[in-house]
Amino acid sequence: AVVSTQSGHYGRDHSQGWSLYVSNLGEQHDELMMYKLFSPFGAITSVKAMLDAETGKNKGFGFINMPQYDSAFEAVRLMHGVEVAPGQILCVSFKTKKKKVPTAT
Repeated sequence: AVVSTQSGHYGRDHSQGWSLYVSNLGEQHDELMMYKLFSPFGAITSVKAMLDAETGKNKGFGFINMPQYDSAFEAVRLMHGVEVAPGQILCVSFKTKKKKVPTAT
């Protein structure tokens, strides 16, 4: 089942399964560290750490794609609120589609 809101489906990337948005990551969290944090919950199809172009360090967020809803749901349920470093608490949710805001012309 796809979870939906009035604005449409979220969390579902048909090409790669369920997409999780992970924020409040530290500069040191690269894709391998993110993989290690989330792999205990099930298969992962992709990991993307958003890196600063100049420093190469994590901007503080990234994405995890999992093919199975149950695994993704458990990852959100159990990883949201986890302290990964002193004072650094993860925020994990299903990725939502951004609404395009019209620009004034």
